[in-house]
Amino acid sequence: MTHKLTTFILAQHKKSKELAAKSDKKDKKKDKKDKEEDSANTTTSANGDATVVTKDKSDKSEKSDKPKKEKKEKLNEDGSEKIKKKSSKKKSSNDNEEVNTIENVDADDESDSKATEEAIARFKNWRIENVDVPVDVILEELRLNQTLAALRPSVRPIIFIGAVFTETIITSNEIITYANVLKALAPSQIQQRHLISAFEWFCGVLYPNLSRFFPVVLKHLFDNDIVEEDVFLKWGSDLSRNEFSADHSMISIDTLDLLKSYSAPFLNWLQEAEEESDGEEDVNEAAEDVDED
Repeated sequence: MTHKLTTFILAQHKKSKELAAKSDKKDKKKDKKDKEEDSANTTTSANGDATVVTKDKSDKSEKSDKPKKEKKEKLNEDGSEKIKKKSSKKKSSNDNEEVNTIENVDADDESDSKATEEAIARFKNWRIENVDVPVDVILEELRLNQTLAALRPSVRPIIFIGAVFTETIITSNEIITYANVLKALAPSQIQQRHLISAFEWFCGVLYPNLSRFFPVVLKHLFDNDIVEEDVFLKWGSDLSRNEFSADHSMISIDTLDLLKSYSAPFLNWLQEAEEESDGEEDVNEAAEDVDED
């Protein structure tokens, strides 16, 4: 009996020991798993301290959304910068186009002036070898020179005057000498306006010392029936620079104003002569009416 009890006690002790061992083993596995999870959810700060990151669905969602939001904001910022840069580039391009346009205009003016000078030189050389030629031959040569220089037809008087006339235009009566050519160059009132503009350039730019004698030149054009009275009066009432004036590169507005001011006595004389003429016509008409009565 005592032997059986002892055997039972030993058996129960052994069984308890085995259960305790299993329980310890299970606890160790659980501790090991917890440590691994803690290690996975732990970050190390700059000073070496461990910071536990709690796994929370809301935190995870917020963490997930934040980079997207930041990325979206970054894209928007980049997009704005790109648009801004593009706009700036476009503005810069427009500024460059405007500068280029202005430079092109200046280049065209210089090109016209240079082309006119070259045309005058060519015609002057041709004129030396062709002194006694008919008017129509002179006009044809002027047309060829103007076309070769890619200039407007209105520049032909400038080519002729610049090549043929000299500083002694008044004392040598050169207008009388070349009256037939001048009349052929300006048969219409529009062409006569261009002829006046050509002499503006001649007296104001080519020979500026003739500026104060410009009204004398106009008087010679009037006396030789080259330019009509109405054309002079329209020119006098028009702006100094007008649609008939030579190019900006050929003559400045200051020079045109100066020539117009010098011409005031001549224009006043024409105006007074026209008024006297109108008055005489009125008197003659009134006398005729009296005679008829």
